Amino acid sequence: MEFKIDNKQIEIFYSETENKKIPVIILNTFSGEGNKVWEECQKLKANDFILVAISKLSWSNDMTPWKCPPLYKGDSYCKRICR
Repeated sequence: MEFKIDNKQIEIFYSETENKKIPVIILNTFSGEGNKVWEECQKLKANDFILVAISKLSWSNDMTPWKCPPLYKGDSYCKRICR
């Protein structure tokens, strides 16, 4: 399942299960690695879980809870304003 909210790409991966409680894992990604993570977990025969991958994030503005200077050369100044 895939959809967008506020220009962010949201993907939900899950296996069909029989009405049992399973964990939900939220994965913040920069460039859509959700499918790769899901496939690797399936190869490892991981226990059932739901993976919610959120991508197309701005590392400096979506992943930082406060204002901060650039982290590396060419990076922009974080403009995050906590509410």
